[in-house]
Amino acid sequence: MMRHMRQHHAAMPYAALPSYMEKLAVRQTMASLCLQFIILTAARSGEARGASWDEVDLTRGVWTITAERMKARRPHHVPLSGAALALLKTLDPGPNRGTAFIFLSPSGSGHLSEAALRKLMALTGAKEFTIHGFRSAFRDWAGNATEFPRDLAEEALAHQLGAVEAAYRREQAVERRRVMTEAWAAFVAKAC
Repeated sequence: MMRHMRQHHAAMPYAALPSYMEKLAVRQTMASLCLQFIILTAARSGEARGASWDEVDLTRGVWTITAERMKARRPHHVPLSGAALALLKTLDPGPNRGTAFIFLSPSGSGHLSEAALRKLMALTGAKEFTIHGFRSAFRDWAGNATEFPRDLAEEALAHQLGAVEAAYRREQAVERRRVMTEAWAAFVAKAC
């Protein structure tokens, strides 16, 4: 009987992210801004590309992804670093933002596509990596280069807890994760 091996997403080493973020920062395209946001928040591509203004509280600095849009079908609260908030503020359409997508497609009729991000990665010398691999880079950084607890890193990635642990862990440590998010942003943006 043949077993299927789980393929890991090709991830850029976290040590390479500061110089990569510098490459992205010089490009002022929607794809570049979206990819920077994905890296800063360690979000899944679809979550970030489908983000809408009504999910973001710029005052509190929290992005709340609805249960319907999450893999685990539970709402996820993402503390936004100063860098992520600054990025969003460059795109903010003002008081009439409503439910509009943050990262619009070039036609303006929907959100940015996965293909646009992959094309950008090819143009910026990162073709051999995956978008999802930036989540792995974040996790490697948190586990190898910091003292942040494992459960905070896993919660930042919206990974499901085991059944017993989930029964006791009912709230998300948003403010504790904010410290980690700021440290991650300072690390990846240090070259900018």
